[in-house]
Amino acid sequence: MSAPISSSTPALLLQNNNSGTSTGLSDSKAVTNVVVHPMVLLSILDHHTRRQDGELRVIGTLLGRRDGDKVEVTNCFAVPHAERGDEVAIGKDFNRQMLALHLRANRNETVVGWYATAFPPSDEDSDSNNNNNSS
Repeated sequence: MSAPISSSTPALLLQNNNSGTSTGLSDSKAVTNVVVHPMVLLSILDHHTRRQDGELRVIGTLLGRRDGDKVEVTNCFAVPHAERGDEVAIGKDFNRQMLALHLRANRNETVVGWYATAFPPSDEDSDSNNNNNSS
């Protein structure tokens, strides 16, 4: 699976129920409330801090529960990936295996989204964003 991701844009992406994927999420209400447990934030920070030399970002899966318009992010795990230019390829087999292990420990959790970290935007990024927005 490949998707272009800006090298300077950190992201927290919550899964949209209308995406056609089968995660057990059946509520179609828009998410208006997200609770992220502190250990999730620390795990993401640790993942970013321990990234390989030369790796600009880290990517991972967010686990938790959804109840109507509320999403509770209770756990996460890192997913290996490779980048070539603007394309990012994730380790889908690794992701499936880690999800299966997590579900053995806690059957109440499901995939609620993904995360990606990146360095803060450089001055060049700000200039190019300003140029793109003014046209």
